Amino acid sequence: MKEKAFKEWASVCEHLMRGRVAGLFRKGGLADDPGTLTGPLGEFWLHPTAFHEQRSPLRQGWEVDSSTIGWNQNLSPGTIPFPAWCLTTGCYHIKDLATALILAQNSPWTDQVIETRFRYRAPGIYFHTLRVYLPNPVPMAGEDPGWQGCKSFHDVHLSKADFNLTPVLTKDEYQREILRIEGILNPVAFA
Repeated sequence: MKEKAFKEWASVCEHLMRGRVAGLFRKGGLADDPGTLTGPLGEFWLHPTAFHEQRSPLRQGWEVDSSTIGWNQNLSPGTIPFPAWCLTTGCYHIKDLATALILAQNSPWTDQVIETRFRYRAPGIYFHTLRVYLPNPVPMAGEDPGWQGCKSFHDVHLSKADFNLTPVLTKDEYQREILRIEGILNPVAFA
């Protein structure tokens, strides 16, 4: 069965899987249609990639040693792990850079990365809240040449029904994080 996979920085994937973050900033890759990421991302597998991290620094204190990541161990050449399954629970279009930078303080991305993405194509950036689940075992797939390039999504032959999925955050923990995020994005509603 085909499902979607979403390419993201490996460190961001790891922090999602640790419950340190509950959402993604997205604008789209060079090969993405400009309207691809303007709405909820739906359901997808995480496809960690180190491509951008090799060129851009992470926020201090958010660095991840790839040699200590369990799903990154003992991989055969050309094998890609899909270490988490995600469900989008909200989508916010942030039109103010200052708000994006405040929200990004709880993110591995530096202010420079957020500002660059904010200004890419047209001012603004999307933030997608995600409920993250860990599969047991971690699914693996042979790399497909069609997955290469600067695009966000690709198809993968995996089915979530074939895996035991455990939420990273409990329902209450996740709700508290969503309230924190909404308090930044819409502070008047919480005044």
